[in-house]
Amino acid sequence: MTYIWFDRYFNLKSVPGDVVSRPFIAVGMTGFILLVPLAITSTDQMIKRIGGKRWSRLHSLIYLAGIAGVVHFWMLVKSDTRLPLTFGFVLVLLLAFRALAKYSPPTPKGFSGSVVPPR
Repeated sequence: MTYIWFDRYFNLKSVPGDVVSRPFIAVGMTGFILLVPLAITSTDQMIKRIGGKRWSRLHSLIYLAGIAGVVHFWMLVKSDTRLPLTFGFVLVLLLAFRALAKYSPPTPKGFSGSVVPPR
């Protein structure tokens, strides 16, 4: 809404040409649009309504939205890309941690993490 109001002054005919000339707008809007269904379905009532597995699958869109946000920021910045690259690095670390947690083998039941067996 801010883009349409302050940048385009509600001239909707100029939006497609602007998006073609500045593709970071399309990437940013894609990330934003990916967040809309997540906001709509984030209540306890919606989780019950659509079911936990489908809700979880839907909320995996956050990974794509995060990537779109970092790419949008990187495309937006003209000269000093240190901050967008830092955000990208943090996102890669967080996604790697999620992948490691999801795909690592489960710990055996009763394993306390110590190499010394209990007495």
